[in-house]
Amino acid sequence: MTSSARAVLLVMLGLVVLGALGTGGVAWLMVRAMDGLAGSTAWSENAVPERELPALFGVRLPVKPLRYQSRSLGFQDQQFEVLVQLPPSAVDAFLSSNHLTRGPRRAIDVEVIDQVRTLDPATPPLEATALELPQGLQADGGAWGLHRSGELLEGAGVLWVHLIAFET
Repeated sequence: MTSSARAVLLVMLGLVVLGALGTGGVAWLMVRAMDGLAGSTAWSENAVPERELPALFGVRLPVKPLRYQSRSLGFQDQQFEVLVQLPPSAVDAFLSSNHLTRGPRRAIDVEVIDQVRTLDPATPPLEATALELPQGLQADGGAWGLHRSGELLEGAGVLWVHLIAFET
């Protein structure tokens, strides 16, 4: 093989390798971008900032939370979820300041109780009580809706508030 043929072959091989690396890099970036658009199932301290609670859930916290976790799921129709630990003495202030009443008892979602136990392994057994949150505004005349629900998770010396809002 002549040296010019060898040079052409090396250039062609280099182009194939660079093309494969470039295609792989673009595919990796697209996968990462799509994952970011869908939200994360992981709980964090800042997925839903506390200042957005009134707009998303129609409630305010009467005191500084002991623990605050949230997550934002979905892409086109998003779901927002917040888990807040408040001092047990704040339950009446939370209910009255937000014009809420206790509803019926309900079962606790397994994911929620798992997250509570992750944050505080010493949490005693909890009972859940439904909260009827105010309806969200329909910003575009009724085609878009924000559905809200909540619950109090209470045990001996422990109070958690679990809030969910999702768009349709």
